[in-house]
Amino acid sequence: MPNDSIIRADAGLPGDGLTIAATGLTAAQTQRRLTGDGPNLLPGGQARTWLAIVAETVREPMFLLLPAAGTLYAVFGDLQEGLTLFGFVVLTLGLTLYHEGNTKRARRFLSSRCTACK
Repeated sequence: MPNDSIIRADAGLPGDGLTIAATGLTAAQTQRRLTGDGPNLLPGGQARTWLAIVAETVREPMFLLLPAAGTLYAVFGDLQEGLTLFGFVVLTLGLTLYHEGNTKRARRFLSSRCTACK
């Protein structure tokens, strides 16, 4: 039974005609990859503040459904269920800020140790 997790030596990108050898890519293959995919860099940009992250999150349509449903429940249904949904709104914002902070720290850590990305 062959092992499907082993990558064949000629398993380049579709239509690439790439054969990986001990010497690596040819100059033409490298240029084609650079032109098609761009440089091997981490995405840059300005750092976002927590207020910008919150503003971006609350504009997402799926997020807007939570306060809308909470308002409908509070007005037409059970107040406790409406408040529960508003609690999930706050929880979602908190988790989003927490994960953004983790992402920022991970990117800072990786970019400080990535010699190919400099």
